[in-house]
Amino acid sequence: MNIIWLGVPLWGYVVVGLLGGLVGIAELISRYPDSPVRAVATPPGIFYATINLLAAIAALAIGAVLSDTQPVPHETPHGEVLLFRTEDLLILLATTGFGALAFLRTKLITLRVGDADIGVGPSFILDTLLHAADRAVDRARAEPRAQLISDIMAPVSFEEAKLVLPTYCFAIMQNVSVEEQQKVALEIEALSGVDMPDRVKALNLGLLLLNIVGEHVLRIAVQNLEQEFAAAGRVLESVEQEMEGIDFDIAIVNLTPLCAELADMPEDQQIEVEYEVQRMKALSLTDQTRRYLFGLFLIKTFGADIVSKAIKAIRDDISLSDTPQPSLPHPTPPEQE
Repeated sequence: MNIIWLGVPLWGYVVVGLLGGLVGIAELISRYPDSPVRAVATPPGIFYATINLLAAIAALAIGAVLSDTQPVPHETPHGEVLLFRTEDLLILLATTGFGALAFLRTKLITLRVGDADIGVGPSFILDTLLHAADRAVDRARAEPRAQLISDIMAPVSFEEAKLVLPTYCFAIMQNVSVEEQQKVALEIEALSGVDMPDRVKALNLGLLLLNIVGEHVLRIAVQNLEQEFAAAGRVLESVEQEMEGIDFDIAIVNLTPLCAELADMPEDQQIEVEYEVQRMKALSLTDQTRRYLFGLFLIKTFGADIVSKAIKAIRDDISLSDTPQPSLPHPTPPEQE
């Protein structure tokens, strides 16, 4: 027997409920990319998705009552029932389903309280629930994550892995953005300068990568590189040392084309590489971080051997110590009257 309420069949409530629940789940997944299933499966995650689900169903019921179109009589084997026409029902499902999600995220005004912006409106309730779910999910996952990262990073030394492990993880993923690589580089640079045991630094490095590449990729990367950390680390460190005396602005113009030439890279791929290089050049970073990011990018794209050969081949042309930086004309200050 078909269940009909307010002119809407049961499957209509199921559809909008699933839509609301899936949007809530998608928000949680976007906040916990390293372990989305575990985040959603926690009680707070289930509660947040359920709130979105119930809100969508409630909006459908309200929309059915307030709709300009009214249900019309339909004959069924069980008698006459009031039911929306198919086209009216589909419009109602779309408008109330998406409308409820938009309404819950609406900010009427935004108030500045201290250093925080607080939205006043329905979004405040949802933001509060999401914040509570975040904290609860974090607490529920803290112990498993600590145990997991301790297990994965057991054979890893921070000093040996700080360059090669991120590079290898990003190479496996392929689609890690320059911005994410920039964030990792800054975090690694900060960790390198902190006075703490190597083991603690290694655990922090693992947590940093876990948030981007996930458990499976990180575990595979560590297993594959376990016997090669020291050797691979020395290769990357040698490249970093060679770039230490290099003028970044000159190297970014000359070094990339030479690497592409040595690798015999097709022209269309060279255009893509040049685009990424220009994006990297525009980032607001220290010279050390820019050189580090540039070196990681070149090694990931061309390989350590080609990058080392290219640096050695044009070291005299791009060295800070041997080559004067190109002088730019300075504007003449106006004469004071």
